[in-house]
Amino acid sequence: MAAQAQSSIFSALSYAGKALDGFKKAVDIEPNNLNYLSALMQFYINAPSIAGGDMEQGKILVDKINALDKKEGFYAKFSYYMQDDNDTALKKIIAEGQKQFPKDIAVHTTIGHAYWNDEKLTKAQEFFIKASKLPLQKNAKTNKIEQYEIDNHLESLYYTGRIANETKEHLDIGIKALNDYIEQVNNPKDERYQWAHFRLAQLYKFNQQQDEAETLFKWAYNNATDKKLKKKAKKQL
Repeated sequence: MAAQAQSSIFSALSYAGKALDGFKKAVDIEPNNLNYLSALMQFYINAPSIAGGDMEQGKILVDKINALDKKEGFYAKFSYYMQDDNDTALKKIIAEGQKQFPKDIAVHTTIGHAYWNDEKLTKAQEFFIKASKLPLQKNAKTNKIEQYEIDNHLESLYYTGRIANETKEHLDIGIKALNDYIEQVNNPKDERYQWAHFRLAQLYKFNQQQDEAETLFKWAYNNATDKKLKKKAKKQL
């Protein structure tokens, strides 16, 4: 068993080494390509040192990305200080992001997810609510609202409602957010769409709106493709 485990470790290290070599070659060919720089930076800050991870090299790339593009620089700095567990620097980056990009849905959604992953739900809820209320921005080059902008908007709506379930705070805002999410997605086969109905039903239940809650619990039970969701909905009926 020990030999098998050791073999698996060496295999994983071999794949990591090949990935690192690939990222480096890509950056050598196109040294100002933000996608390549970001991929190499993420490798350095996320991989363990034994597999090639290197926070110092990651920071060098963060600074280069920031010099090339301020918004991508925000995401790079944010990722770096999240991984570095530097709360002071992270708070500074968050404040800078809000100041530089006050109307950017993706920036606020990114910050919200960071707090969500860190189980700081009140702060996460604050940023998702902000993101959900921001108007969708057109791409300056295409003069169109891109799909990623729509996706981030929907993400902010869903998590605004989901966290309202967890915290039992801002119920009215959570109810509106999930209603908006359901209306905009309108895809009964989508599992998150199905979960949105269940979470909205919970919010109605918390808000003493029993008729609305029962209708949505029934919908979730009848339409769920996720066995876990179907089981949870059944318990509410």
